[in-house]
Formats: sequence, structure tokens, C-alpha cells
Amino acid sequence: MQRSGSLIASAALLLCIIAATAIAAHYSAPVRGQPSVHTVSATTVTKAPIVTNSTQLAVTLTFPNGTRLTKGSLHAGSLTANFSSGRFVFTGLSSGNYELNLTGVNNTYLQPVTARVSPGLNPQNLTVYPVFTFHLTVVESLSFNGTQPGPIINVRNDSAIRLVIRNNTTQVFNVAVVANLYNTSADNALFNSLSSTISAGGSVNDTLIVTQVGTFYYQSMTGNQARQGEYGYFTVIP
Repeated sequence: MQRSGSLIASAALLLCIIAATAIAAHYSAPVRGQPSVHTVSATTVTKAPIVTNSTQLAVTLTFPNGTRLTKGSLHAGSLTANFSSGRFVFTGLSSGNYELNLTGVNNTYLQPVTARVSPGLNPQNLTVYPVFTFHLTVVESLSFNGTQPGPIINVRNDSAIRLVIRNNTTQVFNVAVVANLYNTSADNALFNSLSSTISAGGSVNDTLIVTQVGTFYYQSMTGNQARQGEYGYFTVIP
């Protein structure tokens, strides 16, 4: 009788173990159509730059009068854009900063610009300008191109002006387009036009954007050279 009771107790314990195992298996097994959760430590995320073909830079180049530029080549670093639907499009970029450079089109100026590219589509609208070049030579008589004042420079508003200035004297000076004649203060310079220092026998090649109609001057910004004749008229028309 005692032995029979022990067998019954053992059988009951075995049934309890089997039932508990079945219940645990039911709740731990993945349900079909609901994948089990996979937890990833943040330290596994790579810090390398993201490279994706979906990252694009699309640049529209427009003149101040609203006309779009549809020729030439636009470069972002070492990459060259494809021209499509009126825009210069770069594809397959990495996130970062790219210096843009325009080539293959005459008498057109794109100011130095860096485009910041983020993942996705990056549209950019930039202005290009018609560019006009003027050559000025300063001689020992402290005159531009041998005349006092120097030759009149007539330009249109919203255009780029390239000043190629050569110093054929033994003196050193800077040149700027100014609002008030003989005033050599940097605050008097217009259009961010103050040149770098031109050493004796040296030259500069500077480009500025004119954005204001009026009669102005170009002059030496050094000492009394402007008062001695080193200046000329700079006229901006609409």
C-alpha cells in the first residue's frame, strides 16, 4: 500500500514537470509572422560616412535676369554633374561639403561656393553673372593706363567685373572701388572690392559683383596716391 502511494506521487510530480515545460515552450517560441525581437548594442553602429545612391545634389544656375544657364560643366570637387531637366545633378554622393566650380562656358562667373550635402535630395539655386574684364596698368606718374584720371569703366548692374591690375612702379599699393573719392578707409570700399597688396612689378586679378547703380570711383587706397592722380571713374548703369 505504501509502495502504491509512492508510485502515485512520483507520477503526479512527473505530470507537473511535463506541463510546466509545455507552457514555457509555448510562450518562448516565436509566433509565425511576428519575428522575435533582436536587440543591437549602440556600440555596433558604424561611424563611417554614409554612402548612398539616393543622395543627390541638384543645382540650378540662373542669371540675375532670370535666364537659366544650360551649358558648361559644373564640378563638385573631382565629380562632374550630369545636366538634366535644366539642372546640374550629382548622384551617389557622400554627406559632406563640396566646393563647386564652373568650367566650359565663356564670360560667365560663379562666385566661390561650397555646397553642404545631406542624405537625400539637395536642391540648390545659385546665381551666375556675366563677367567683363578690364586691364589697368599703373605707371611711375601714378596714373592708370597713362592718364589722370584713368580710363572710365562703365558696367551694368548685377554683373561681375574682373580687374586685372599691373603695377609698373616701384611703389606698393591696394586698389578698390569706392563711394567717396580720396577716402582711403576700408569702410569706403564698395562691392568687397579691396584688392590684395600689389607689390612693385606685381599684378592682381580680382573679380567683384556690382549690385548698386551710380557713379563711383576706383582708386589707390595707399597714402595720397589717389590725390596725386591714381584714380578713375567707375559708373554702374541699370
